[in-house]
Amino acid sequence: MVGLLLFREKVRNLFFKYDFYIIAIGKFFLSLVVLLLINGQIGYSQTVNNPFLVIGLSLICAFLSPIAIAFFSCFVVLANFVAVSIEIAVMVGILFFIMFLFHFIFKPGNTYLAALSIIFCFLQMPGCIAVVAGLIAGPITIIPIIFAVIFYTLINGVSTNFSILSSQIGTIGILQKFIYPLDILLKEDKMWGIILAIVLTICIVYWIRQMSIPYSWNIAVAAGTVSYTLILLVFTFVGNVKMNLLLLFISAIVGGVMATVYQFFVFAVDYSRTEYTQFEDDDYYYYVKAVPKIKVADTDVKVTNITAKTTEEEKRNFDESGLKEP
Repeated sequence: MVGLLLFREKVRNLFFKYDFYIIAIGKFFLSLVVLLLINGQIGYSQTVNNPFLVIGLSLICAFLSPIAIAFFSCFVVLANFVAVSIEIAVMVGILFFIMFLFHFIFKPGNTYLAALSIIFCFLQMPGCIAVVAGLIAGPITIIPIIFAVIFYTLINGVSTNFSILSSQIGTIGILQKFIYPLDILLKEDKMWGIILAIVLTICIVYWIRQMSIPYSWNIAVAAGTVSYTLILLVFTFVGNVKMNLLLLFISAIVGGVMATVYQFFVFAVDYSRTEYTQFEDDDYYYYVKAVPKIKVADTDVKVTNITAKTTEEEKRNFDESGLKEP
């Protein structure tokens, strides 16, 4: 355990020392993966489906605010949708505008969580980020994660029906083309089930971790992992929605592991040394519960191994310097 704590302190110190460079590199690779996944599924436009353009946009994202990742992701999606249908691209653009409007009104932040959610959606494991989101910020993270799920659903819906859309492009009316993205969302029961599970999981995790009980974070992680699985299982069997149960369980396990790792790095406390104190002022009595953080000092210790050979060498050095043993 001490070795893990030392490793934790080294990682934290390294991050705090080089945080600017680490964050920039992280944003670059995060945006690069998102854009490559988007072009891999809906790369209909030769203009944006260009690796050099993708790398260039990712480099720009590395030195801008995290919201740039969301902006360029939407730009690439719309550019690809224009190659399918301008009407569909316009409607999706309106939906994206509404999402950004909500983002700036409520200021939920956590664009990193939204980008990670998109990646996990492409991996068919959208719930991996739910427990971590509940630990990080709570219900406010619901907004960007829901938008990420909707974002992926639109991409998947258009790519799944691309052959139909491209073959009937001249026979479908303009109004039908505008409504098509809304049909994708309204008729996608699986998406609504996932959103419901994510929302409830985030709220459960946040509620439990706020409790003043021992090991609240550990309990929150376990409860969130189990609740996400049970909610989707009920939705699958009661709502008669097809879901890959294997990926569901893998998603829950991966999410629990990610949350445990996050907890280890940001909330390592020793409940065995909990202290209680109280004090007062003119208006109130205060009862305080103090739980100490687990900290390990990373000190450099030099160890000298003493052997028979070392003793003989020291004796010879004494003799040569004129110092004789009595």
